[in-house]
Amino acid sequence: MNKKISTAVAIGVILLITAIVGTTIWLKQSDSSQEVQNTMPLPIAKQDTKRNEVATEKQPIDQKTNSNNTENISEAMKNRFSGKGCYSKESDGTDNLYELSKDFNLSSPTAKVTYSNQAKGISFDIPYNTNWGNKNCKVEPYIEFTQPGGDVLVEFGKPRAWIRSEFLLTVSDYRSAQDIVNEQKNVGGEPDPNPRKMTLGDKQLVAYESYGMTSERIYEVIGKKFNYSFSYSEAEKLNGKTAKELATIIQSAKIE
Repeated sequence: MNKKISTAVAIGVILLITAIVGTTIWLKQSDSSQEVQNTMPLPIAKQDTKRNEVATEKQPIDQKTNSNNTENISEAMKNRFSGKGCYSKESDGTDNLYELSKDFNLSSPTAKVTYSNQAKGISFDIPYNTNWGNKNCKVEPYIEFTQPGGDVLVEFGKPRAWIRSEFLLTVSDYRSAQDIVNEQKNVGGEPDPNPRKMTLGDKQLVAYESYGMTSERIYEVIGKKFNYSFSYSEAEKLNGKTAKELATIIQSAKIE
């Protein structure tokens, strides 16, 4: 009889302990679940998400973040053309930078504008026509900017699409005529740049060619502190008439 009572008591104790443990575990799980619910972020409505995406797409792009923010580079990015009627249009309405508009005036120069740079010791008359362009596109007589290395570039002459100008002047550090010839002879490749010493008026220079996407004729005038490279480019064969026009400009230039 005592054994039966002892066994019943033992079973009751075990059941009581099991119930207490089960209840404790259930309470902890409930607290943990509630805590997770309290820490979860609130859901974002789909409508708000779409509005945020649209707002991001319409934000203007800061152009300065796409450059090195140097003054020289900003100068180089200036355009000789200004206005919205300079170029022909693509089918999507954007400018075709390889073709000027059909009504773009490209008649011969009718005037001269003097370019002068005392710091670089040069001045010369630039051919110009105030009617170049059209009513929606203005063409400046020339554009000047400085490269990061210090060279000065001046674009001038009859306007062109893409490269913008018929002629280019590059003012760089002095080097002798023989230095230029030696450098060009070592360029290699075909065709030969054919460096040759020349005289135009009172100016000593070296003429040579450069070949890449276009054919380029360069007349590098030897100065005292600087050299002055006058050049022009053609898509295929170099134009003798253009060469004579540039030679005339070089002869009339004043170099200190």
